[in-house]
Amino acid sequence: MKRLRLLILFSVAILVIGITTYLAPAREIHPGHASDYPALDGPLSNATVSFGGGKLLFFSRRGGQAQIWTMNADGSHERQITCNNDGEVVAATWSPDGQSIIFYIAFPNNIQKLYLIGANEESCGPGTLLTEGRFADWSPVGHKIAFDRGSLGVRDIYVMYRDGSVVNFTNDPGERNTRPSWSPDGKRIAFAHGPGVADGPNLDIYVMDEDGSLPWNQLTFGAQGNNGPRFSPDGRKIVFQSARDGNIEIYVMNADGAEQTRLTNYPGADAFPNWSPDGQKIIFHRQVFDLEHPGGINQLFIMNADGSEKRALTDSRWEDSMPLLIPAQFL
Repeated sequence: MKRLRLLILFSVAILVIGITTYLAPAREIHPGHASDYPALDGPLSNATVSFGGGKLLFFSRRGGQAQIWTMNADGSHERQITCNNDGEVVAATWSPDGQSIIFYIAFPNNIQKLYLIGANEESCGPGTLLTEGRFADWSPVGHKIAFDRGSLGVRDIYVMYRDGSVVNFTNDPGERNTRPSWSPDGKRIAFAHGPGVADGPNLDIYVMDEDGSLPWNQLTFGAQGNNGPRFSPDGRKIVFQSARDGNIEIYVMNADGAEQTRLTNYPGADAFPNWSPDGQKIIFHRQVFDLEHPGGINQLFIMNADGSEKRALTDSRWEDSMPLLIPAQFL
């Protein structure tokens, strides 16, 4: 029992170190998180785009098992961050200052756990266990982390504070609340909400205040796979994915839900959208079909924020996915 207490205290101490050692408050950029639709997980590699010399964080199966990797935005200097053989390593996120990384591992029986690891370690490592959950998102100033937790489609949004305490923000029995995203000022959390059906598409986008208080503000209607909301860097727009027109595509709307506009129109799924640090571009994940992958393989694409000038960034045979970009000033 004493050993267990020490391990718990050590994990909390690591979290406190990871979320309090910041150079300055900064916005966190997420060009794509893992999907709630497992079939849509896919590749990212050999990126040729550069956002101010930023660095990409992603997961890759290039070694046979999914691990977290980083590389420069031009595709150079690939480096493996995690060495964890206990489960499927997925969905990593940078701390606002780029010094720490939180990721989750998917275990059998629908168990997911969040881990913390330093972003600048000399060699890869297993990370330190924080808590049960997935799809973590750091607040802009880094003193708290939002994530979802649950099983078989029934999930809630939780927030972990710098002291290691965890609070259920949605407390919504029987429902599905997933993929939280902080606004750039840290005052709002966007998330997807719907019936508690495992991997079901019946979701809409909601926004709640930073303390989780009611009422929530519903932004989309129709429960047709509206998921993965991400605030623009200036907080005025939200990009998201939706199947409202019969296929998963990328949409954008004002932060109050007005002017919902479709940006992509493609036979395969377009998903996991997010913004470049300057808000001028949107990165997303496209399901591409070819002779080698007749069932489809996902690649990274980029387009202007208005949906124009779409182009592929990757053409990889690796199972790489879920990219995050950190601006160069924090490298």
